[in-house]
Amino acid sequence: MGLLLDGEDKKDSDIDIIIITSNINNDLKIEDEIYGKTFETLLETGEYLSVKMVGSEHVNTIKSIVIFLFIEILKKMIFQWG
Repeated sequence: MGLLLDGEDKKDSDIDIIIITSNINNDLKIEDEIYGKTFETLLETGEYLSVKMVGSEHVNTIKSIVIFLFIEILKKMIFQWG
């Protein structure tokens, strides 16, 4: 996400994905499947997916980060458009 905010994202930049789960400790099978699909996507399309799994107890923190990033993107867009 930092590259996008700085205007330095490239065609080969990764795609960030956050997966929120209710019980991260019991989701190892799901995590293995997700990372397997991520690798398959890389091989098939050349797109690198950066996947993070977090517990649902962190939802408020994630919401705050997403809102902050959205505001930063808007600021940069407004600044570029003058």
